[in-house]
Amino acid sequence: MDIFAALSEGKRGAVARSTEVALHIIATPSDLQILIDALSFDDPVVVSHAAHACLTIFKTHPHLLVPFKLHLLSMLLQRDQWELIEQLSKIIPQLGCTSAEGNALWIRLLSIVETGSSSIARTCALQALADMAALDPVYEPYAARAIHYALEKGTKAMQARARKFLN
Repeated sequence: MDIFAALSEGKRGAVARSTEVALHIIATPSDLQILIDALSFDDPVVVSHAAHACLTIFKTHPHLLVPFKLHLLSMLLQRDQWELIEQLSKIIPQLGCTSAEGNALWIRLLSIVETGSSSIARTCALQALADMAALDPVYEPYAARAIHYALEKGTKAMQARARKFLN
């Protein structure tokens, strides 16, 4: 399979052939590096579809992404593409971060919640902070800050998600 060609098909933000790519990677894990490299590509369509493929893999085979945790974290810390933020914020907190990685992650996620340009990315960052707090109580103050911010100044989607955390 030509992974880059498959990832370049379809519209940005759509699933397109990303599920097909994910299934190929699950069957052929040696090709996973190609998918990870696609997250750094200049074409936002390729990045969007690569991020979705990563999430699809993570849902059933999370262990495949563990060796790439630092690269995934680096992409989330450095890139602002909303599809990348949306998908990686669902994955990275679940991969088992060290203290330093967790600190870098919560700082980035809180920044996205408070100043991000995409409502979807902001809402996913809020969820990721809540996920981090559920996994490790040390992150509870940061999740609480994000929830408070979302209730006060967030989009309607963020406010709804924040209210859900309070119930």
